[in-house]
Amino acid sequence: MAILIIATMVLYKRIYLGVYLSGGLFMALWLAPLMICFYLRCVAECNRAPFDFAEGESELVSGFNIEYGSVTFSLIFIAEYGIIITFSLLTGLLFTRTFLVLIIWLLISSILILRRIYPRFRYDKLMYLAWYKFLPLSIIWLYISYGFRL
Repeated sequence: MAILIIATMVLYKRIYLGVYLSGGLFMALWLAPLMICFYLRCVAECNRAPFDFAEGESELVSGFNIEYGSVTFSLIFIAEYGIIITFSLLTGLLFTRTFLVLIIWLLISSILILRRIYPRFRYDKLMYLAWYKFLPLSIIWLYISYGFRL
């Protein structure tokens, strides 16, 4: 995830995440593969389906949440949705910077829809996706972005 952020910052030539720094349509198209990788990593970091390995088996009633009462149970779910909003905001700021509210709304909606569309991944498939697909793509895109910047 850090390599993707660094590749984006190298391409924009700035570290500031201001909304007024519009990259334009070319920058959005150039960063589309990185945005997809970053988005899927954010879904995995949020522990949302299909990457919800911390939840436990799907046969459990609610996984680790079964032991908590009303207030702590609601705080856990408020925190989970807060993380979804935060990652959607970060993705929108890093990669699009135009129509930010619409992009954030679309990312939040797609995270919620993704939970219903795809079944749960196996853990080895997630590791294969992260180490053999996303990491080489991130490093190659970092070198290409740095060369493009020069």
